[in-house]
Amino acid sequence: MILYTVLDMGSVMEDQGAGTTTAENAVVGGVPVILRRTGDGSAFIERVMSTDPQDFLRPELSPGTPVVFNQGTAVPPGEAQE
Repeated sequence: MILYTVLDMGSVMEDQGAGTTTAENAVVGGVPVILRRTGDGSAFIERVMSTDPQDFLRPELSPGTPVVFNQGTAVPPGEAQE
């Protein structure tokens, strides 16, 4: 990405590191993924780490999908049981 501006880089990118997110490895629906947790405790799938090509076609594992934690285990929202 090329950014053409008269401002210095510090002014343009000053709040880039302000987000409080952390990445962690997890298993969702039997598939290894990388989750991104936000500051409010919610999490979403950032990357699928599976070696099975069929896992990448599963819509519940697409990047950006929110993940629910059920008794400490990460599960896709459609499989969460109350």
